[in-house]
Amino acid sequence: MKSILLPFSFFAVLLFAIPCKAENVRIRPVLALSSDQSSILASYKEYSEGSVQGAGSKLRISYHSSSPLNGYIAILEGTTYNPANLYHFLLPADAGGTATIDLTALTTWNGSAHSYYLNFLSDADDTDAEFSQMQFLQTTAGDLIGASLQHLMQVEPYWISSAHFLRGYTILGIPFSILLELLTLIVIGIILLRKGTRALAPVLCILIASTFLYALRFDVDLLVYTERHLNEWWRKHTYGEARDLYSVSDALKNDIALHPETSASVNVCFDSTDYYAKLVRYFLYPIPVSITGKQEDKMTHVLVTRKTQWSYDGTILHCGEINQRAKRIQTFNDGSALFSLPSS
Repeated sequence: MKSILLPFSFFAVLLFAIPCKAENVRIRPVLALSSDQSSILASYKEYSEGSVQGAGSKLRISYHSSSPLNGYIAILEGTTYNPANLYHFLLPADAGGTATIDLTALTTWNGSAHSYYLNFLSDADDTDAEFSQMQFLQTTAGDLIGASLQHLMQVEPYWISSAHFLRGYTILGIPFSILLELLTLIVIGIILLRKGTRALAPVLCILIASTFLYALRFDVDLLVYTERHLNEWWRKHTYGEARDLYSVSDALKNDIALHPETSASVNVCFDSTDYYAKLVRYFLYPIPVSITGKQEDKMTHVLVTRKTQWSYDGTILHCGEINQRAKRIQTFNDGSALFSLPSS
């Protein structure tokens, strides 16, 4: 694995793009955690990362690449970034074009100057990707108004792995709850000035209305996720980010129960984050679940999930460092496959 050969001087300072006659592609990045990135992260062969600093609502990139590039962007907080605020976009193959990245899609964007983390991945064995110019496009009043509305209507990111944690809504980087509280205090102040001691009832109504308004905004998203998850469960029998792991765990328990004389041990072979493997460990406790993906002694089962390259010829399972005889128990809707291993 090696880094993409790029003229990286543009990462240190902001270079302004010169007019280009090539077609300009407009791209709106999406939250990386809103979709499974494991196949991208498992298949890339070359990469490049760096940062660029400036103020603007859009970032115009002049580049050349004979193959598509997966890009990631986030606003830096000091020298690091919050992975929950990492956004993904795709640069199409182009012999010499420009792409304009809509920075207002980032919920932490607010029109001020920022340092942006950039990462580009290529699955080509020998990429010819080059980036020649970058330019921040000036922010307009329309950009600020549009971004404010977009941020308010942005669906609350919700993942099964973090059901206990909600980020809340932001407008131009400011929590919506704070803006709503300030607006509520202003309205209450005006009422007190006008009505004096008779303002108790209107003030209570304003407080209740503001609380109801925030709850209503979240209830809209809750309804969206509820409908989505119920529909997914009834159609595919999968659930959210966990997908088929509930059915996988049930199948494992059933097969383990058929062999009570054997001390079960499960190994998970995967490319993505270890969240899925740890979820299996949670479902199967106290049965040991290894998340190393390596060949280990006394394994009785192997679960292949979120794995890009693996094979099974009906007899031998090849997955990562695991290479041995196996019997397929079941293949699931999300592509996961469960195998039992012969006892030694």
